[in-house]
Amino acid sequence: MASLPNTNQTEPNIPVPPLTIPKKLVTIFSYLSILFWAPIFICKDNPTIKFHIRQGFVLFLAEIVTGLVAFFDFQVWLGIVISLLMCTWIILSLLGIKNIIKGGEAALPIVGKIASKISFPYMRI
Repeated sequence: MASLPNTNQTEPNIPVPPLTIPKKLVTIFSYLSILFWAPIFICKDNPTIKFHIRQGFVLFLAEIVTGLVAFFDFQVWLGIVISLLMCTWIILSLLGIKNIIKGGEAALPIVGKIASKISFPYMRI
């Protein structure tokens, strides 16, 4: 029996060098609220860093929206929901920092799908 040619061949992925310790430290700022912008100006050419900047930006927006809702909160039950949301954003930020330290690009729950659709055209990110 003749073997069929392999049609599932794709072009080989270009390997991305792992982040050095100084770049990891800078990339951690991506998950520290408004400091997500720091890696944009320092080392935006690495695809791994771009990945974390996008996720940090989405988390920052979620924190802003939650904070605005908390500012205008007049009901107790909404205060509980807001507290739970803020805890969720903190936990997701910690997971993102853990991914940086491990050197991975794992998409965060909830945030990852939104972040993959974002681009910063003016900053070439």
